[in-house]
Amino acid sequence: MKSGERRRTETGFISNVSTHGKANTEAFNRRQRDLAKCTEPRSENENMSAQILNEIKSGVTSIMAEQDMLKTRLDEFENLQGKSASDARKRILANGGSADPVSFILKMAAAQIHMREGRGSEAFELAGLSAAEKKLIQTCTQKAMDTGASGAGGGFTVPPDYVNAYIQVLRAKSVVLKAGATLMEGLTGSPVMIPKQLTSASAAWYGQNQTLTATDPSFGQVQMTPKTLGVRAQYSNLLGMLASPSMEKMVRDDFAAIAGLELDRVALRGSGAANQPLGLNGVAGINTVAIGTNGGNLDVDTLYALMGTIEDANALGDKLALITNPKGVRKLKKQRIAQYSGDTGGIYIVAPLLTDESLSKAIGLTCLTSTQIPFNLTKGSSTDCTEVYVGNWSELLIGLFGSVELLATNIGGNAWAQNAIEVRLIQNCDVAVRHSASFVYCADASTAYYVRIL
Repeated sequence: MKSGERRRTETGFISNVSTHGKANTEAFNRRQRDLAKCTEPRSENENMSAQILNEIKSGVTSIMAEQDMLKTRLDEFENLQGKSASDARKRILANGGSADPVSFILKMAAAQIHMREGRGSEAFELAGLSAAEKKLIQTCTQKAMDTGASGAGGGFTVPPDYVNAYIQVLRAKSVVLKAGATLMEGLTGSPVMIPKQLTSASAAWYGQNQTLTATDPSFGQVQMTPKTLGVRAQYSNLLGMLASPSMEKMVRDDFAAIAGLELDRVALRGSGAANQPLGLNGVAGINTVAIGTNGGNLDVDTLYALMGTIEDANALGDKLALITNPKGVRKLKKQRIAQYSGDTGGIYIVAPLLTDESLSKAIGLTCLTSTQIPFNLTKGSSTDCTEVYVGNWSELLIGLFGSVELLATNIGGNAWAQNAIEVRLIQNCDVAVRHSASFVYCADASTAYYVRIL
């Protein structure tokens, strides 16, 4: 390369370096300015971060201190809880409860779930808690809620819990309609006459040119006249307004039940006097069976005699049933036969039967019981006799005149003056029998236990 060309090239190179140097200097200066601009905000951010970090450290320190304090309290609580649980287990064991604390806690949890679902007092039973455990929980809860006198410790703030239901009174069972009695509703006339054929014509064999003998049938009637059954009660207007469940509903339900039971009673034992219908035990022409001079046992032989009386009168039907006091049926269930001389135990004549339904299936006769039938009747030297009714119950008629009147008023009687409500039930009814031979009545069935000696 010639020197002149080299010079030009070097000049050009130098020139290019110079040009690039200026550009690089400007870029460098621009970067420095940008860096200077970023330096100050970054310093501020670092200061802010440091401040936040210090606050976080302070918060963490405080939280750690609170954790230590809570841990100390938790240890104290666990120690106290362990002692309480131990004492509780001792109380549970002393009252017949479970010794397993885990099982007890699970049962309590289940009871709480049931209570939240509105099960009320049933929650304890549904959770499987025993009576002793239930009592313990209720006692502890009461003490926890009320440590002062008569609610002063906080018990006043806890309202009692009442379920919208009530416990009805125990009653006798209504059995006549269940046995199959015929219910005649909506009667309007008085008296109601039902024609009845008493005798029929007779058939006979005759020779040629013989005169046929007339045997005319005879007729009668069964008559029913309304007898008034009434129930009346009064309760305060305030009680009617505040009671839950409804006081009026409770009174109405009670009236309906007692009216039904009274009609059931008079159908069997009505006196026919003092405005009462005449019951089966007073109906003229009804079959009767006496077991003995001093009464006797209601056993299978007696049942054969009772059923045979109806069968001999051609009165067996499709609604056959036996009605007596529960003691009489229990006597029949417990009948035993001695296996040897001096055997005071014996064996059951049939397999042990605990329910009336099982007895009915075993002997082939529906057995119903009512405590409205007495069990202290006297026959000779016996004072423990009861009544037994056996028959075709579709032959028993129960007539209802009109409908049941169940009315409430706040102005009748003295209700207005006493700010009360009076409720009244009226039912007009009567009882009659189509054929008295369809029933048999026994009044001297002993209820005392015995072992039959063969």
